[in-house]
Amino acid sequence: MNDLLVIFGAGASFDCVDQSKSSVNKLYWPPLTRHIFSRTIEVPFGLASYQTNQFKDELLNRHVVAATIGYELRKRDELEKYLSELRKSTIEFDKRKFIALPFYLKELFSEISRNFLKSRLNNNYTALLQKLVRTNFSKLNFITTNYDTILDTTLESFCQHEFRYLNDYLNFEGNGKNFNYLKIHGSINWSYILNNCSQIAHIEEVIEGKIESIDYVLSCIDNAKIVDLDSNHAGVPVFPALAVPLGKYNYVNPQQVKDFKEQNLDIKNLLVIGNSGKDNTIFTLLNEIIKDKVNLSIVDKDEKTVDAVANAFREHLDGKISSFQKEYNCYPGGFSVFIEKSVDEWIKFSN
Repeated sequence: MNDLLVIFGAGASFDCVDQSKSSVNKLYWPPLTRHIFSRTIEVPFGLASYQTNQFKDELLNRHVVAATIGYELRKRDELEKYLSELRKSTIEFDKRKFIALPFYLKELFSEISRNFLKSRLNNNYTALLQKLVRTNFSKLNFITTNYDTILDTTLESFCQHEFRYLNDYLNFEGNGKNFNYLKIHGSINWSYILNNCSQIAHIEEVIEGKIESIDYVLSCIDNAKIVDLDSNHAGVPVFPALAVPLGKYNYVNPQQVKDFKEQNLDIKNLLVIGNSGKDNTIFTLLNEIIKDKVNLSIVDKDEKTVDAVANAFREHLDGKISSFQKEYNCYPGGFSVFIEKSVDEWIKFSN
């Protein structure tokens, strides 16, 4: 038994297409964290076009409270740290910003997921899946910190499998392989069910900061126990099931994570694509599920970033990483370059 674990971060969706081969709508390019509040178009690796992105501009103009976070972040370096401060703040407007943000993120990534790709399968996720189903790995495990549903819809089409309920994400089959797919930060099509919090039902009031009983709404969110796909609770007040602030060790989907951990996976290879290496939730989970040493491979935009991410994983998974060789474990150039030039070499080394 030899299971594979692939961790995807924002860099994976940001670079999920080879621009020379894929048909995309550039206005809806998946953002890196630093692009979330940007009103300009940002595309990978020096190909940015800095005209105003009308889609993002209109969205930020409507989500007036969440947009103020973008203004504040111009003075700061870390989104996660700032959001943590918002959550702990005793200032009422900070609380309103914290509640309004998930609704902005949900609409932002919903539109991106719906409009970016012209085809569900014409992307780097598909190219990777096509390679992996022909390997000797016993089980293919994917963990993502991304909110978008680009990988979700790719898996549904590739595996002929539908994600209708949270337990549909674990132990499903497709193309002769068994899969797990874990979204530990939540997803734009998941929500907390808040039966006794009617104020959340008035979305425009939320995003405009007009909630009356702000502390009551916060308590309802904190005490929410039920998470489900939006389609299963039409008409019920819901709050986006997104891990804000990011990186907090508090799973959106605790039962799903528990069921995943109880599978007793035998992970021998860990492939990290476009993940910053700054997420403590990831490291906590990995230390719980990795029993022996693993081969670690990193895919990211350049050598400096690859080295930084590799160092972070080696530091936080102390004693669990096998010998690390740049020739076999480091893949600068990003997801597209990895798929085009290196994935076969990596599979040969890992199998």
